[in-house]
Amino acid sequence: MSEKSSPEIVLEYIKVFIWPFLAVGAVLWLGGDLKEILETRTVKIGVLEIGNRISGLDSTLQNTLVVQKDNLNKIIALSNNEDVKKYAQLNIDSIESTQKGIKKDIQTIQGALPQPSASTSEKNDPVPTETQVGNKPPTTAAGWEAQGFDYLLKRDILPALDAFTQAEKVWPDYHNVSEIKGLLIQNQAALQSKSSEKWKEIYQEILSKYSWGMPSSARLGMQSQL
Repeated sequence: MSEKSSPEIVLEYIKVFIWPFLAVGAVLWLGGDLKEILETRTVKIGVLEIGNRISGLDSTLQNTLVVQKDNLNKIIALSNNEDVKKYAQLNIDSIESTQKGIKKDIQTIQGALPQPSASTSEKNDPVPTETQVGNKPPTTAAGWEAQGFDYLLKRDILPALDAFTQAEKVWPDYHNVSEIKGLLIQNQAALQSKSSEKWKEIYQEILSKYSWGMPSSARLGMQSQL
């Protein structure tokens, strides 16, 4: 197999890493429109839930960009090609600029939210997390997704599949819960044994294709088992 040229290497890099920038760009592009909507319309799901979703989006985007920076720094450390190092550093600089832009625009959007009344705040604060409710099953897609990742790290296929199935029922488009559910169904037979090498393949596929919104603890846990 012939050695790839520098432009080919850079193009492959772009194909792998370009999608987070598209997602970030969409948020930044819609920032003004979102602000206007929040200022002029009553949103049925409620102020607190909107604020939580915006905060969650901010966290997801920032975590994704941190991962991309780490990957770019690895490219710089491992590559002997100065052009590749140059393009990687340019993208790191772009990511850092984008992170600042996201933080500023998210704060602008959050600032447009009407403040909840004192009675609403007292009723909803503190909001218990799903880890605080003992053995009760999750009630949100995020809770089921987190539980699903926990079971994946334990290599326990049946409860992992059930958790992602429940997450999909609550919110079919939440992160990649539907895609991960399909992946687990497709490979269920090969994942019955916790010692199966198939688990590493599943971890790798999730990390490379379905990591949007993935908790950092789950990401690190899967990476440590590769």
